[in-house]
Amino acid sequence: YSQILAFTAQERHDEAEPLLEQMIEEDGHHAAYQVTEILAFRGDIDAAFEWFQRARDQKDGGMSEILGNYFLQNLHGDPRWDEMLILMSLPLDLNR
Repeated sequence: YSQILAFTAQERHDEAEPLLEQMIEEDGHHAAYQVTEILAFRGDIDAAFEWFQRARDQKDGGMSEILGNYFLQNLHGDPRWDEMLILMSLPLDLNR
C-alpha cells in the first residue's frame, strides 16, 4: 500500500500499477478503502467511487478516516463526494 502511494506520488505509474493489481487480487475483499485512497490519489475518480461503495459494503474500518484524508482530495469536487458523506451521515461543511 505505502509503496503504491509512493510510486504514484513520484508518477512512477508503470511500477505502481502491477502492485495495485496485486493488492486488489490479494486484499480487495477486505481492503477496499485503501484501494479507494490509491485510486483517488492517482486521479481515477470513477474507479475510486466504485471502490468507495465496496468499502461501505465491506464496512471497512478505514471509512472512519474519510474526513480530512489527504489522498481523497481529488474527490471533493465531484457531486458523488457529498452524496457519500450524506449516506454516511457526515457533515458536509468539514469535507474541504
